[in-house]
Amino acid sequence: CQVEFLKDYYSCNYYTKSYILQQDDSEESLPLFSFFERIGWAVLLLVFDIGNTQIVTGLYQDQELIANWRIQTDRNKTADEYGILLKSFLIDQNLQATAVKAAIISSVVPPVTGTIEKMIQRYFGVETLLVGPEIRTDLNIKYENPREVGADRIVNAVAGIKLYGAPLIIVDFGTATTFCAIAENGDYLGGAIAP
Repeated sequence: CQVEFLKDYYSCNYYTKSYILQQDDSEESLPLFSFFERIGWAVLLLVFDIGNTQIVTGLYQDQELIANWRIQTDRNKTADEYGILLKSFLIDQNLQATAVKAAIISSVVPPVTGTIEKMIQRYFGVETLLVGPEIRTDLNIKYENPREVGADRIVNAVAGIKLYGAPLIIVDFGTATTFCAIAENGDYLGGAIAP
């Protein structure tokens, strides 16, 4: 099943019934938690946050982050290069690739997304879900076109509300520094991106 959804790389706890998944050609909405019920929380879930400068990847087991790594984002790397690198990380942690049962990708670098998808299929052979605009959350985005808000910023907002409540301002120091404002009622008011 190739569907898209929002990923929170801080904790799988944020994948709750409040997230709704919209299938591509369907009017039906599906709670995202059903994906995790289908694969089971106790299995290893491989997660990727593909940024312009770095790829942060990790493994969750039973809703707990058990390992994580950072590697340089390289548009010229092949699926095999990423695969060998990731498998070496697993071996270093005494983990087997066969234990991974699903993967999640959040990406702001589309050319690398496809490469990572190929790597997951080739080296892990598991279902992969992608962060995308098809996700429906309880977050009320106060933009004329909510699709203009990047998935990384929505994930930050949902995680921030979950961890700290609203109102809040979220600052993400990535390749660019982003600021997001959340109203007291939990509305996503907007933000700014600084170089």
